[in-house]
Amino acid sequence: MEGRSRGIELRFHPMFGIINRLQLGINDKGFGTGWEGKLRLGEEIGTNMVLGASTAQALGTAAIIQFNWNPGTRFYSSGTMQVTNLPVGGDFGIRLIGELGFRVRERVWLAARASHNARDVQSGGLGLGLGLVYSG
Repeated sequence: MEGRSRGIELRFHPMFGIINRLQLGINDKGFGTGWEGKLRLGEEIGTNMVLGASTAQALGTAAIIQFNWNPGTRFYSSGTMQVTNLPVGGDFGIRLIGELGFRVRERVWLAARASHNARDVQSGGLGLGLGLVYSG
């Protein structure tokens, strides 16, 4: 489920949390470690907004804003905008992501995702995906 935090979340209030996550990655420049930090405003299993940033050695950085609608119900949707130079650490680009999910069973979700990525006006690409998620 897209609305759930991935990482260690420190909850100061049911409507406010700070999420931290260690990142590991590899590209043609080598192996990199990094950190991602996010601020969640709104209920974790409810409608919320997440603001975040990440950085990884030899890989790049990203700034993230994400809106999650109804992640604790039978249907959910999510919209994300990232400004990033991952995974190559070069020019910054933008990534827009939309996701719709449907709970098939108590812990099983079917998700559909569409995205658009662009480094500049001349280049960009569409991404589409389907996923089956088990939330233990």
